[in-house]
Order: sequence, then structure tokens, then C-alpha cells
Amino acid sequence: MGYKNWLVIIAIITAVAGAWFWLRPTEQQRIRKQFLNLADAISKNPQEGNAATAMKMLALGNLLDEKVTIDLRDFPYNGDNSAETIVSLASRGRALFNTITIDILDLETVLEQPDQATSHCVLKATLLSDSYQDSTVRHVLTSLRKVDNTWRFQAVREDDILQK
Repeated sequence: MGYKNWLVIIAIITAVAGAWFWLRPTEQQRIRKQFLNLADAISKNPQEGNAATAMKMLALGNLLDEKVTIDLRDFPYNGDNSAETIVSLASRGRALFNTITIDILDLETVLEQPDQATSHCVLKATLLSDSYQDSTVRHVLTSLRKVDNTWRFQAVREDDILQK
């Protein structure tokens, strides 16, 4: 190979490396993606089958830390829970409704350390069944921890800003 070919190859490699460096997702974007994955794992549509439910519960377990602290208004299972307990509770709760929709309305994340983050999230939950219908907006504070290059939910606490 000639001198010009080497320069072209080096220029292409440099351009690809530069594009990867500038276009890779930031930690805040990765955390936002985890919130969207969490909302998707909890959400349910009427046509959802057992296989889809099982896949969503597996995905939910992968989003949670080993121990999750919950402090939500009117939630009977507040306190420290294992990821398996949360998945079990979510599975049982999803069975009660035909449709569950979780929408992330606003999300603000603060990185406290390279492996710790706190997020302020405003979400809207809509629950529908044959005899029950509810829609609520809640403001929650979440703590996330980075484990194996993946952000996992460690604590969820409801902020009383939007309390009726």
C-alpha cells in the first residue's frame, strides 16, 4: 500500500472514532432510557399474552437493584424490598387491570458520583379494568446505582409537591 492509502485509512479510523465519541449517549440519556424501560415493563395492554408478561417481568427484574427502598403514598408495601418481591408485586398488580399506562412527563437527573444518581420524575399512571378507572400524576424522587455499566433503581420516594 502506498503512502496515500495509509493516510486515507487513518483518516477514516479517526473520523469513526470521533463520531463514536461525540455521538455516544450521556449518562443522563442512559438513565432516561432506563425510566422508559421501567414504564414499558410495568405498562400493560389488553392483548398482552403470558409470554409478553413473562418477558416484561424479566426486564423489570433487570432494572432493579438487589434491594429497593420504596416510600410511596397509599402503597401498602413501603420499606426495603428485594427485586424479586417487587417483580412479584408488579406481576400480581398487573393481573388486576386490563390496561396500565405509565407516561414519563418530566425527568431531571443529577449525577452525584460516577456510579450514583438521583432523578426527579413526574409520571402519569392510568389504570383501567372492567369496574375501575383511575388516572394520577405523581412526582417521585429516585436513586439509581450503576452496576456492571447499567443503571439500576435503588430507591423510590414520593415527593409531596403534587399531593391533593
